[in-house]
Amino acid sequence: MSFRFQQFSVDDSACAMKIGTDGVLIGAWAFDGVTSLGRVLDVGTGSGLVALMVAQRFPEAVVEGVDIDSDAVNQARENFARSPWASRLTARQCDFLEFASGGQFDAIVSNPPFFVTGETALDARRALARHEGGLTAETLIRRASLLLRQGGRLALIAPGERLDELIYTGAINHLDASRVMMVRPTDKAQPYRVMVEMVKGLSSTYTVDEMTIRSHGSYTQSMRQLTDKFYL
Repeated sequence: MSFRFQQFSVDDSACAMKIGTDGVLIGAWAFDGVTSLGRVLDVGTGSGLVALMVAQRFPEAVVEGVDIDSDAVNQARENFARSPWASRLTARQCDFLEFASGGQFDAIVSNPPFFVTGETALDARRALARHEGGLTAETLIRRASLLLRQGGRLALIAPGERLDELIYTGAINHLDASRVMMVRPTDKAQPYRVMVEMVKGLSSTYTVDEMTIRSHGSYTQSMRQLTDKFYL
């Protein structure tokens, strides 16, 4: 299926994991307040949605997407080639556990396979994309710390109940939380997602904000403000 955003389109028909709200949230929220970025890595890029959003938001950024699924990588390359930022976007098929960067990154972003309980997807590719296997939260954070320059940032989205685990794992890997956003699907529901941004070598307290996606069947003002440069 093809999705049209304000400045680009994304086809996810060959991808095991389809475009969803999580990708849009982290792509719009990550690195807010940063004036510019150089090298950026999108881990588990899938269709390339998050990489495209980062390329739109940061005109100087050179963004590389990596994914273990070769079909997803091929589709990301096609989506990148059709975008206004084709010269700044690349996709590579590889296991992040074996990823060799050739240098350090200013920022790493990920909408990772974070589901650790419940039944795995029937489709093997979807299960790999959706559930933690070799790429656990601990592995992602530890590898990100090695690949980031001093002062570099990691942003990711995860289930809301994993906040304490992510904060602790980041801290022991020299990535201290700087921003946290708790996300409720509706105004009467508990937070079901958390977005966390960490900075390498930063030792400070972090802010915790909260947003709701929908209220009375419509997007909330905070959701519209976050995504106003992307959704049609």
